[in-house]
Amino acid sequence: MEPQTIFPDGRMELVFQLGDAFQRVYEDGIRETQAKCLLVGQMAHPISIVPTGKVRSLGIRFRSNGAQAFLRFPLDEVAGQVLPLDEVWGSRIQAVEDPIPQIEALLLTMLRPVENGSALNHALDGIVRSNGAAPVADLASDAGISRRHLERIFRRGVGIGPKLFSRIVRFQHLLRAPQRDWALLAADSGYFDQAHLIHDFRQFTGQTPMAWRQRQVAFLQDSEPHAALT
Repeated sequence: MEPQTIFPDGRMELVFQLGDAFQRVYEDGIRETQAKCLLVGQMAHPISIVPTGKVRSLGIRFRSNGAQAFLRFPLDEVAGQVLPLDEVWGSRIQAVEDPIPQIEALLLTMLRPVENGSALNHALDGIVRSNGAAPVADLASDAGISRRHLERIFRRGVGIGPKLFSRIVRFQHLLRAPQRDWALLAADSGYFDQAHLIHDFRQFTGQTPMAWRQRQVAFLQDSEPHAALT
């Protein structure tokens, strides 16, 4: 079966494979069987996976800063990683027909208040409203904090810095734009030029815009139902 590619989207995720396990496919072709319950940290590069048999998946995708309410460590500690959930929480989801009550109970057990989130929320809103074009210095100024402090709360509460997060938001906006001339898309999406667009596109998809358009690699986040959590 053709591997499916997951692009960075600025969110962390819990994945529960209720059928057979998936394999992760690395750039050198090596395949590694994944655990059935996973925590997916913030990504800056694409991930390719392939099923090994029966597919029955459940994904919980957190809002950009939502995972901090359920994890008791700075989120940048798991950035770029796909980890077995029992290594993070020490809990396993039992193989039953309907695991949702188990998952809900586990999430409620881990839920905790998040302090001082107003500045981070304000900056996140500014990035999303501008489709990733707002300068980081302006975001910090509007939130009433220093740029260094903004960087710190982003890494702790989102998992990556505000500049990378903005690039991912801009890239996601580009993916969903009507297919037109790439030079026009670059200008409309806030890229300096077409070369700048291609650079980000290569980082986040592993291919050029033209190759992606011709192949239309499966974007797994949009192909299956998910639950979004704040």
